[in-house]
Amino acid sequence: MLDAAEAMFAAGRYGSMRIEEVAETADVAVGTVYTHFGSKDGLLLAVAERGIARAAEFLAEAYRDDQDPLERMVATGEAYRELLLEHPSLARFLTMDPPESVEPEIRERIRADIEQLYDAFTAVVQDAVDTGHIRELDARLFARFLIGSWVGVVTLTRPTVGPPLSTDDARAALALSSAVLADGLVVLPDR
Repeated sequence: MLDAAEAMFAAGRYGSMRIEEVAETADVAVGTVYTHFGSKDGLLLAVAERGIARAAEFLAEAYRDDQDPLERMVATGEAYRELLLEHPSLARFLTMDPPESVEPEIRERIRADIEQLYDAFTAVVQDAVDTGHIRELDARLFARFLIGSWVGVVTLTRPTVGPPLSTDDARAALALSSAVLADGLVVLPDR
């Protein structure tokens, strides 16, 4: 059920999606969807929470304390990029507010969960700044820029005006952009 709903939400179909359609796609009874999630908003919350849990799982290894701050920042970036490539539907949750029609409490829960992801990455970037591993910058804005850039590249793997990027091309573009950014960010030791 969650997979079916996630695919529909990722395609931007929250407003037009019907519980009956989710049930049919998931090959379950309509009542089963309502029993598990209560409503379409409850289903959206469950999909968002699963996405956040996936993100936390991907990022846990990157957030290890036994790395220096620059290594942690690079590892976090790699984890985010792989997460988005493996679960492109998460890109929608990271960059878009839930629809206005969603119950306010559910909207706020989803926003708060996403904000925690942004805040955790901001802290990683700030640590790299504070320890002199990267140049002075606004960590919050830079973290948002990076996540937005990664989401943008992953979005290009979906059919758009032009031909979509393959996942391999997206991975290569992300690696290239990381290398270029690193050249401009890293503080080199005095020689």
